[in-house]
Amino acid sequence: LFEIPQSLIDMNPKIAFIGFISLCLLIILNSPIIKHIRIMKIFPAPMIVVLVSIGLGYIFNLEEEHSYFFLDKQAYFISPQFLVTLPDNIFESIAFPDFGKVGTYKFWMVVITITLVQSLETVMIAKAVEQLDPYKRRVNFDKDLRAMGIGNIISGSIGGLPMIAEIVRSSANISNGAKTRWANFFHGVFMLVFVIFFPQLIHRIPLAALAAMLVFTGYRLASPQEFGLLYRVGLIQFSIFLITIVITLATDLLIGVFSGIVVKTIFQLYYGAPIRSLFQPSLSIKHDDADTYRISIAQSITFTNYLSFKRFLKRIPNNKHIILDFSGAEFVDYTVMEHLHLLQSEYKEYGGKLELVGLDNLTPLSMHPLSVRVANVHVKTKTTQLNERQKRIATIAQQNGYTFNPQKVLFDSKLKNLPFFLSKQLKYEDNILYKNISDTHIQLSDIHAKEGDQIGLRIYNFTALLITDTPVRLPVFSLQKEHFTDKVLSKAGFKDINFEEHEQFSKMFLLQGKNEAQIRAFFDKPLMDLMVNYPKYHVESDGNSILIHKEIKFLDSQELEELIGLGEKWRFYITQRNIQEMPTFK
Repeated sequence: LFEIPQSLIDMNPKIAFIGFISLCLLIILNSPIIKHIRIMKIFPAPMIVVLVSIGLGYIFNLEEEHSYFFLDKQAYFISPQFLVTLPDNIFESIAFPDFGKVGTYKFWMVVITITLVQSLETVMIAKAVEQLDPYKRRVNFDKDLRAMGIGNIISGSIGGLPMIAEIVRSSANISNGAKTRWANFFHGVFMLVFVIFFPQLIHRIPLAALAAMLVFTGYRLASPQEFGLLYRVGLIQFSIFLITIVITLATDLLIGVFSGIVVKTIFQLYYGAPIRSLFQPSLSIKHDDADTYRISIAQSITFTNYLSFKRFLKRIPNNKHIILDFSGAEFVDYTVMEHLHLLQSEYKEYGGKLELVGLDNLTPLSMHPLSVRVANVHVKTKTTQLNERQKRIATIAQQNGYTFNPQKVLFDSKLKNLPFFLSKQLKYEDNILYKNISDTHIQLSDIHAKEGDQIGLRIYNFTALLITDTPVRLPVFSLQKEHFTDKVLSKAGFKDINFEEHEQFSKMFLLQGKNEAQIRAFFDKPLMDLMVNYPKYHVESDGNSILIHKEIKFLDSQELEELIGLGEKWRFYITQRNIQEMPTFK
């Protein structure tokens, strides 16, 4: 950090230009306007950066050693050292391990640090991929870690770098239709083929372009927004976060992480978590009936005893009704609050139900839905202060007969099966308006979600309307404004369902879905006429719910009124259309 100013003073202009252009491209291509263009999913930003930087490398002749003057003041040196270096013969570069330092402190600190980072990263990425997987499969973490450990032993034994799981590749695979581990296998095969047979092509990539990607990734991971988000979770989590960062920078990663764990444990003890419950939760179980299990929790549930708690739950079949009673608990930490709601989704997917009761007896330490909850502590509860936008939303809700709730709440699992969210990790929603009309539920909310991580991270903050509990089964479809790129892609096999009897609708919208016959039966002329008047809206269905949104942004008052109007027209169309004419889809 201290060397950055001097590095800027001494920078090589041509190399700095490549890095600057690469960084600008990443910023522009990941901007809200550009990153949601359909064709960008086919040509991701890092690939464009690599191609542009290779071109600049040719222009600046980085392959040849030479010097040049900049502004006729100073000579700068150019050589292949500014390009990615690979051996011409990969088999000649194999290096076997030297265990001469095995008895030193430094040796074991490096081994333990790499092992912990690799294991932690692998588990975190595997957990994230679980959320992205359209088939909702579960990861065997023990098997995953064993495979990664064996792989790293082999890699290290021939001079290779440690391996970790990678969210960018995983997210890209899922977004492009990957379904099995063969996608990962072929990724490795293609990498191996390029390294063995095309090393000169990889050699053409300037290191400055890769450096720009790391700078961009680092900023995304530690941007001011991330500090603000964690501060809103609660002062405890924010303090642990800052202390871990400072100590890591002052010492090293292993000491930093260990310090964060110690600080978190101190906070838990301060807020009433008994020492005896830190590693073994106090649980009792009884049968309310044959299919209902009530688990009473005493003392505390924390990140240190969560695995024991989860193993206890695994003894109960997935298709049962489990009631977790927190009435006797004294402390529930942030990590557990986050995982409890993930467990609820898991049990629902397997035909069971996980119900949380008694959490209202505990006091949250912030307004965030995942805040630490404690008992017998006097915490000054903040009254909810509405900002100007929320005040306008509250007025709109009152004028249209909706109930308004500004608080952040965790996602309803009904959203998770909608096509838009299959490859995205749902975070929470707030500023919720809702009402029931003829047993049909309509809900508007500001939605917060993300896709991928690190350099492939995409944030989605937007307002949407959800219609659920419809009286008929709906076809599964996605309807959005058709762009020029969509017309081009349709020539490449991306199917667009068109209607000869309604040419205007077909030109305006891209309509897709697996069962074309069902979709054609559902989209009659009145519905297509309705959507022609709303050309900028995206509508999709998972068979049970309808999701409607405009742009990927939070809507203003006028746009909210328009979305409410469109949502109620869709509800009226679905519920009032002659049921005998409405196709029934199994």
